[in-house]
Amino acid sequence: MFDFVSDTSKRVLKTLFILCLAAFAAGFLFVPRYGHIVMAKNMPSYALGIVIGYVLCAARFLLLERALNKSMDMEKESASSYVRLQYMMRYFLAAVILIVVAVTDVASLLGAVLPLLLLQPAVYIVGLKEKKKMEK
Repeated sequence: MFDFVSDTSKRVLKTLFILCLAAFAAGFLFVPRYGHIVMAKNMPSYALGIVIGYVLCAARFLLLERALNKSMDMEKESASSYVRLQYMMRYFLAAVILIVVAVTDVASLLGAVLPLLLLQPAVYIVGLKEKKKMEK
């Protein structure tokens, strides 16, 4: 089904999913008591925010991989322009979705932003696992 996705990307997305589940579990501790402080009305809106954020983050990550792979076959100038355009499109997509989440108040904005922040730790975790695997 996802033949165009590299094994490393699959591991990153799986790790991100696990981190999102941990963030969801942590929500059980904080949202009922401190929901008004962290912009989460209730657990369903927080959970929906996490789902929206994960889907957005996964889409941006896969679009990044696709853009980088496609740019490898281009000349330097056109590849640079293509990657820059793709970069702007990914951020525009994120901005539009996060603005819609914030304005409609259907899902928690914190829940939607959290997976975007968890991508970097997911990449580091996968990188450390790969490094340990190569050292063996």
